[in-house]
Amino acid sequence: MSLTPLHVIIIGGGIGGLCLAQKLKATGISVAVYERNSSDVWQEGYHIHINPFGSQALYESLPTALWEAFLATARKTSLDTEFLTEQLQKLMVLNRAKAHGTGNPVRAHYPISRIALRSLLLAGLEDVVHFDKAFERYESTHDGKVTAYFADGTSATGDVLVGADGANSRVCKQYLPQAARVEIGVVGVFGKLLLTEQTRAWLPSQLLLRTNLIMPRDRYFMVNNPFDRGPASDEALNRIYEKAKAAGLNPDLLIDNTPDSLLWGFFAPINGYSLDMRSLDGHGLQRVIGQMIERWHPDVRRLVAEADPSSISLNSLHAWSSCILTLYLMTPYEVNYIIC
Repeated sequence: MSLTPLHVIIIGGGIGGLCLAQKLKATGISVAVYERNSSDVWQEGYHIHINPFGSQALYESLPTALWEAFLATARKTSLDTEFLTEQLQKLMVLNRAKAHGTGNPVRAHYPISRIALRSLLLAGLEDVVHFDKAFERYESTHDGKVTAYFADGTSATGDVLVGADGANSRVCKQYLPQAARVEIGVVGVFGKLLLTEQTRAWLPSQLLLRTNLIMPRDRYFMVNNPFDRGPASDEALNRIYEKAKAAGLNPDLLIDNTPDSLLWGFFAPINGYSLDMRSLDGHGLQRVIGQMIERWHPDVRRLVAEADPSSISLNSLHAWSSCILTLYLMTPYEVNYIIC
């Protein structure tokens, strides 16, 4: 009996799907990624945070040249998390470097532009990633394979099908139709304040240095984290260009030109808000949060009041109904789900 090479089909060309594709290709396994969006849909981006588990996954999945380009591109960040009262009085500081042992660059925290990270992950996968492929359903074939069908009438057959198509995964809905995502009763409002010469002049220093959790005695709290690149030195820019060229990348795609900003998130039980938050636009959300923190430190109130309303959005936290789930809000970027 002849053995045919294993072929893996990945639905979803986001960070997880591309990282897996990099690893499979590096180990000689045939892989194809099918992404519903076009190749130019990610022309605008924002910052995301890679925690130690994510950085280790990138290290183990990327070729050496791409990993070095990632290190050159990613911003450096404080590993401290400070807990504050609503009057910005210090409660405690948690040193995440000590907690996670992140002296090792393989397991560290890295803020990075989403556009830059996607450019890194797409490198070398030009013959692997297929865009404009909206997944509709899959079928198992009589010979033990699986065929994925797409909205444009095409299909793809492989030995393994991986659903990397996000929280509303169509693959998961077909494979586990009983596993519905349900709201857990907590709603977060998120906003962004650009860091300019004017805003830096009045923002308290502790809000610019590290992740902060502002915790009043009420049933809600706020988190904030600065993405503050600061002026890039010629040496830093040269290092990015050198690493990009070594990895066969366009250096311009790795230069982080997204504006420095301070991100904040306000979390409360859904019944803790005075209005139906889902019906409000950015201005309305901003007004409600402003009213709820009217007795907080004036600089925190100003942080919300001067945020661009177009950057303010509402998100409900969800869990899988078929699982026992514990939610830990560790930092604004580390929402860890422990599923039993």
